Amino acid sequence: MKSFLSLAFSFIFTNIFSQLAYQQEIQQARTEHIKEMLEPSKGILNQEEQDNYISHEYFPIDENFKVVGKLKKAPSEILVIPTSSGKEKQYQVIGKVEFSVKEEGKTTLYVLQDLALAQIEAYKNYYFIPFRDATTGAETYGAGRYMDVTIKGKKVTLDFNKAYNPYCAFSPRYNCPIPPERNHLKISIKAGEKTPRLHD
Repeated sequence: MKSFLSLAFSFIFTNIFSQLAYQQEIQQARTEHIKEMLEPSKGILNQEEQDNYISHEYFPIDENFKVVGKLKKAPSEILVIPTSSGKEKQYQVIGKVEFSVKEEGKTTLYVLQDLALAQIEAYKNYYFIPFRDATTGAETYGAGRYMDVTIKGKKVTLDFNKAYNPYCAFSPRYNCPIPPERNHLKISIKAGEKTPRLHD
């Protein structure tokens, strides 16, 4: 009996520690992201945009929105995607990820690679998922959000707590790709960045 209780307590404490470590990881990533965006030397936001900025807004961290999906082949194609500035960018379709979140049933998102960015050595293995969901335009930025992903074999971890707004949510100077229709989710992803608070 004592052995069973000991194992049970060990499991509980390990689980609690894991959850706390994850919360700290996400919070630190958010803090660093905000610091980088507001660092004048980075030049991400100019002085006017800095003055217009109030704060980043986030959903509470929810580990249920961190899921492992299965990467499946998709027809090899290059998507020409319109951007926030009215221009177009080209993206290679890497594959599609099947996953389920919070018992919403199986759904799919397509992983893309920026062809221009892929020519730079540091970004040759950079993949991302631009998406919209049922919160878009209400609780989250109207043009959609992005999520960076790492591909390891046929498994892809989708951590929606790390979903972030494109720079065009803070500045009209940027040329941000608009999520293609195939990445429009019908479910609500209440995780990651919300619409930022800016002065009118």
